[in-house]
Amino acid sequence: PTAWQLKLDPLDEGTAREWFKRPDDVKGFADIHVPGPWESAGFTEANPNYQYPEGVTEKLKIPYDGFAWYKAEFTPPVAWKGRAVFFASGRIDDNDWTYVNGELVGKTTFDENPQAYAVDRRYTIPEALLKFGQKNSLVIRVFDKWGTGGVMAPVSIEPDKSILVDSWSPYIDGLDLYDVDAFHNW
Repeated sequence: PTAWQLKLDPLDEGTAREWFKRPDDVKGFADIHVPGPWESAGFTEANPNYQYPEGVTEKLKIPYDGFAWYKAEFTPPVAWKGRAVFFASGRIDDNDWTYVNGELVGKTTFDENPQAYAVDRRYTIPEALLKFGQKNSLVIRVFDKWGTGGVMAPVSIEPDKSILVDSWSPYIDGLDLYDVDAFHNW
């Protein structure tokens, strides 16, 4: 996914199904560059409904804190049908709930890992959820406890690497992907 949008949700009242069923509804959404903190993109208003945990220093009170929603579209190639497909990302600060076509495919939260903000994400996307060769909806609900928040690393939708088994190189042993131009343009 390359074209991302973000919507702040200070009351935590949105749902992934809401935006999956109405993908053209952009009310309240704004374009945002991923990766990077939402504060760097200008989303800096304080959340009047958010209460910081006791003892948080002023240095960590960098608005916006609370819940927000990212959305984007992606088109998995028909050639991926029958292969495992994954959502992959580095850090998402702090917690995420990731949905494809309105269905939860994975989450990383403080309940599972107290250092959720530092964990790379890799979630299997069930084949039954995907529309190969067509646009699919990716929605990520993010919670930021304090400091900067958002999708902090590149996001990809990728196939199981075994899809590259048929690619080989006569020049280098163990190379999974043979790029003809890389060798013949010398």
